[in-house]
Amino acid sequence: MYDVYLTLTNDGRIHCNIQNEPVSYTLISRTRLNLHTWYHVAFTCDESVMKIYVNGILDTARAGPESHDWSINYITTSIGSNTADGSDWAFNGIIDELRISNKARVASEFNVRRHVTIDIKPGSYPNSINCSNLNGIIPVAILTTPDFDASRIDHTTVTFGPTKAKEIHYSNGLPIRHEEDVDGDGDMDLVLHFKFSDTGIVCGDSTATLLGETYSGEKILGSDNIRTIEGARKILPSRVQNPLSAIPKAFTLNPNYPNPFNPTTAIRYQIPVNSNVTLKIFNILGQEIKTLINEMQNAGDKSVEWNSTNNSRASVASGVYFYRLEAVDVRNPTNRFIKARKMVLVR
Repeated sequence: MYDVYLTLTNDGRIHCNIQNEPVSYTLISRTRLNLHTWYHVAFTCDESVMKIYVNGILDTARAGPESHDWSINYITTSIGSNTADGSDWAFNGIIDELRISNKARVASEFNVRRHVTIDIKPGSYPNSINCSNLNGIIPVAILTTPDFDASRIDHTTVTFGPTKAKEIHYSNGLPIRHEEDVDGDGDMDLVLHFKFSDTGIVCGDSTATLLGETYSGEKILGSDNIRTIEGARKILPSRVQNPLSAIPKAFTLNPNYPNPFNPTTAIRYQIPVNSNVTLKIFNILGQEIKTLINEMQNAGDKSVEWNSTNNSRASVASGVYFYRLEAVDVRNPTNRFIKARKMVLVR
């Protein structure tokens, strides 16, 4: 009876070996897998031909044992450590899914999904989710990275969680598309919002998964860690526990939450030194709508709400708005911070 070994060599090649001592058949991929990148890898053997597929594309093939002459006994995979004999067939990484079939699949049958980077509750750590709040809203960002542009994603196909929740914000019968640079790297990311009760996430879950497709039909998958909590928890301000921990290290303007919103949203920002601060709301034409802050503030973590009214206290219409923070160090006026972010009001 033959044994099947699927391993990864130190130079990043997929190493497939079928053996029944002293007979052994080896197939090594042409593709070298890059670090920090997800791959869909498939190994098949049928009609005496061994094949390796990478991301659904045939990479290499060779003759193997006659199909009637062997059967799989077991598949061994060394994860994060050397194999018993000390060879270089170690694998140090993450296996998202493993499937074994008694039928050799073809490329069209592989359920290949591109792995994308997502950030659940952007700017939050450790992504706490109150599983007692059934009406809670969970924002999830699909990040643009060096090897993937989030603008390629068809947001109408995106689902989140075990029960495949859909975006909750709609306009004219279609999910609203919201793009924002949530990680501050200069690239636009795709942000979606899901109602907790629609997601199928339960207390005790430690990860959550997002699925979708690009406009060209390429399937995507992303996952992120979460921490589920039950019931409300009162968190003391950090300055009570440690006065120094309450002083930010840099000026920061965070994404507002929720976004899109109706009618109220919260805006958080941090100032590392005592500063003269102005925070204003503008419409898409650049006209000032509301002044939220115009005062000297001490260093710290700040938060203010906007209830979608203007300076005359009248409600404003649905649409795209911008909030702009300007902070000037009171001791060193050359130390100045200016940043603006986009938000969407949906009534």
